[in-house]
Amino acid sequence: MWPFRKKEKNKKTTAAVYSDSSADYRKRLHIQQLMTEDFSMTIEDIYTIMGLGTMVVGTVQSGIGRVGEDAVVIQGDQEIETTITKIDRQVKLYNVDNIAYATERAGLALRGIQEKQLHIGDQVVVRNANKYVMQSTCARYQE
Repeated sequence: MWPFRKKEKNKKTTAAVYSDSSADYRKRLHIQQLMTEDFSMTIEDIYTIMGLGTMVVGTVQSGIGRVGEDAVVIQGDQEIETTITKIDRQVKLYNVDNIAYATERAGLALRGIQEKQLHIGDQVVVRNANKYVMQSTCARYQE
């Protein structure tokens, strides 16, 4: 039951997955392209965690989701408003920024929504396409 139980790791797989740096990993994600897409994740599992609230788990299909963003859970023609309060990604090595990227398996803690309101197959969507821009922190680019 991810994200609460550690899985047995194969040394060959672990070496292949974690052999690159955080910068290389982010390059493979094509973050500039992801910033132009809305965040979307299909719910694959639902938990209630004491002190945290409702946690939904799934694979992110598109975009980038951040802690603090307003989201909606889409159930057919009905939408339930919520806020992302915590993100727990399966790729722990690079989880320094509380962000979930497309193709990653992630758990989202949602505020103001109960487990019984959700169903497997519902979509969590954050309408944040083109909301953020990448800025260089390097002084030579700031003129």
